[in-house]
Amino acid sequence: MSSSEQFVKVLYDVLKEEEEQQPVLSKEDFSQMVRELCYAKYVVKEHDIPMSYYKSKEEKMTIDGHGKHNLVKPENSRYLYDVDLKKYYTQALIREQKDGIDSWFDYFTSEESNSIPLWAKMWAFLGVLKTASYHQGVMEPRRDGETSFFARLDKEVLEKSIKEVKKKFKGDLSRYNLRVLLRLKTFKDLFGIYFEEYQKKVEKTPLSQDGIWVDFYHEILADSEKKKKQGEKTEFEKLHDTVKGFNTGWKIEGILNKEDSVYHYIDDPSKVVNCRIYLTKDETGNYSIPRMMMTLSHWEEVLDVQGIGPNQKVEGSLESILNEKLNSMKYGEKYIEKKYDLDLLDRMYQNYQIRELTLEELTLLYSYSNYDPRVEKMKRGRDRRKDLAIVYDCTPEEIGIEKEDLYKHQLVYYEKSIIYHDMYQKILRCGFQLPKIVKYGVILPNVTDDKDLILPDVVGGTLALPRLRRGHQLKLSRRVYTCLDINNLETLVGVELPEVCGLIYYHNKELSLKEAKQLQEEELARMTSGEWQESDIHKTYGMKAFWYYKNGLS
Repeated sequence: MSSSEQFVKVLYDVLKEEEEQQPVLSKEDFSQMVRELCYAKYVVKEHDIPMSYYKSKEEKMTIDGHGKHNLVKPENSRYLYDVDLKKYYTQALIREQKDGIDSWFDYFTSEESNSIPLWAKMWAFLGVLKTASYHQGVMEPRRDGETSFFARLDKEVLEKSIKEVKKKFKGDLSRYNLRVLLRLKTFKDLFGIYFEEYQKKVEKTPLSQDGIWVDFYHEILADSEKKKKQGEKTEFEKLHDTVKGFNTGWKIEGILNKEDSVYHYIDDPSKVVNCRIYLTKDETGNYSIPRMMMTLSHWEEVLDVQGIGPNQKVEGSLESILNEKLNSMKYGEKYIEKKYDLDLLDRMYQNYQIRELTLEELTLLYSYSNYDPRVEKMKRGRDRRKDLAIVYDCTPEEIGIEKEDLYKHQLVYYEKSIIYHDMYQKILRCGFQLPKIVKYGVILPNVTDDKDLILPDVVGGTLALPRLRRGHQLKLSRRVYTCLDINNLETLVGVELPEVCGLIYYHNKELSLKEAKQLQEEELARMTSGEWQESDIHKTYGMKAFWYYKNGLS
């Protein structure tokens, strides 16, 4: 009987507490049955996962800028897909624990481990299965509902640990009865040696920073099925193999295709997600150690970055490599800005009670759009109007917190929306103009031309002018962060478009700002070439706008 067969046979006897005759199965089937028995006894069950696990995931998502989620009671969440999100985190935990068992089981049943004595295999494997954590010389046993990962396999560390165990027992442990040996507390407690040796190696031999980025792409279900029929690995299987056994804790379920688990992403379940992993060299010089993972939308927007530091943070030694990669990507700068804000928020929260906040910190505090309990706590007890006056360099009277503020002073900043025509008319009757900055939306449904129309410089939500037709002197808001509705405007010629804008609705089309500027040039070219005839004047105000524009009257 080979070493691997002996290991599986003895392991079966140990795991089955009552005396049972071993079933007659092929070598492969028996090995798989014992593996499944390990899962059944030591991998956490879905119904045993404590609520604290889901609570910790909620807190991490909040701190990472993904808003407020409810995984404890997802049916009560503001996000409909939190039910699926909870399933995903459950799948991820179970998959990580199974991967941990697999790495040890596969090694001990391979020819590579034939030189390791049976007692050492059983000592190490049972130590892995039964230990939840090791801290300052104390091993915590694994219990029902345990969410920690299994110890990571390191062959070099295992070899050193076995030598240390031999020293403790002063000789070859093969002379002992294996069943008796496995029951000895002094023998079982020696598994702490493995954790100590592993920690020594980590401290003595830092991981290499030399690495490569590897991409994994979203794959539709039909393509996955086709690959499986051809005996090829799906993209998710390739990704799984890359991170398997490294205890990264990364969110890989649901990011490549629908087949492998819940198809969603934290912020938007409709986003097609790819991922990019940074692999560094192992001891043999191969690029195999996963250190960072980016999740990306199909247009290369960076949705999230995870590392192998505490709480899946990126290690400090890799920050420069990450930033270099982000700077080379089309939308990488946006994530750098987000990360900068999150880091600033962390620093603020540590000592905000004992010092004055800077202008930059106040700006972030009142502009941060995602839910974060730390932000709400830091705002508590502050003079909101005074703080915002510092942010927008104005007097407290020029800050609008309530609707009535619109009619008392000319405002620099208004914290709500202006969505009714009578609000706009009342502002004008009071002798004021619209605020320079409006945090949310501005909707003016009855404005039909740009005469005396002075719009805010910045609109944080939607700017809607649905009935505006004539705008040859129209100056739109410089920044419109959600969308701009000028659907009935007769032409873009002579219009000063925003510098920053979301979608633009124009002539029943959805345009990007770049597309709107191109269309504006095309309309001007058509006018200049005479494609618009005199007979078209009654149909569109655009010809009149063109003559204003041509003669410098706009």
